[in-house]
Amino acid sequence: FLADHVDTLETLIVERVRSWDSSNIIKSCRNLKFLHLEETLLNDLEETIPSVVEVKVQLPMQKINMFPNAKKLFIENATTANNQVLSDVMKRVTDLSLKFGNCEGILMENITKMSFMNVGDIAAQFFVQHNKITDLTLRNIFHLDDNLLQAIVENLGAHLIILRIFGINQLSPNALNIIKDNCK
Repeated sequence: FLADHVDTLETLIVERVRSWDSSNIIKSCRNLKFLHLEETLLNDLEETIPSVVEVKVQLPMQKINMFPNAKKLFIENATTANNQVLSDVMKRVTDLSLKFGNCEGILMENITKMSFMNVGDIAAQFFVQHNKITDLTLRNIFHLDDNLLQAIVENLGAHLIILRIFGINQLSPNALNIIKDNCK
């Protein structure tokens, strides 16, 4: 089926497929824009796929450098080592979502939209290095205290347009004042 539709395929979602000829299918999809891989490996892929602009993967993923033009990246189970690799090869990412794991090791200077979901410690330094973020979502951040919130709004406050805080967060009664005093 896939081989018959590679000319028109723009979205490919592959979940829990352990063995498949990823190289023949994916490299033939010249119009592929969105690739979602869950519990699936890219075994034989050797050449880059420049058409892909959105990638959703569970880490570790050994072939992430095959998508040099990706602008939107959604990753699960981020580790410091994987984040450093991502930062080295995913230079064009402007929209980054992290689910589970941590953000340590990420240095992507073009990020303008960021989403954290079920992430443990987030260092205040992250927002110093990524101060172009205009759209930030924080969902179930385990250590969202006044100090982290202060670092976020001090570093992003001039540019921040959208701030979403959802789920189980430990906001103090002072949290709204911190946001109000530092954001335009």
